[in-house]
Amino acid sequence: MGQAKLRGTHEKRVEEAKAKILALKPAYIECNSCHHHITDVDVMDTRTLTGIEAMFGGLCPTCKKPTFAIKGDPEAVATLAEVMSGNDSGVIVGSQKIS
Repeated sequence: MGQAKLRGTHEKRVEEAKAKILALKPAYIECNSCHHHITDVDVMDTRTLTGIEAMFGGLCPTCKKPTFAIKGDPEAVATLAEVMSGNDSGVIVGSQKIS
């Protein structure tokens, strides 16, 4: 029997993966621009982002700027942050701790 089947059904593994990511979801993200607390935080899809464990994003209701919180391998996080802040995207890169 394969390793995946030993861990349960496909549906069970998907639910466990979703629960693991939701457990990391912060109650708020601090806006990198105006430092307002963003409480409407969305889970971002990271399945194709090697080294990224979880990513969350929100739009600041005060200044209307996007802010993201990324958890993963430090090098992968730094690379993704660099890509996101490049090309005059308007994204301001900051640092916040995710448990």
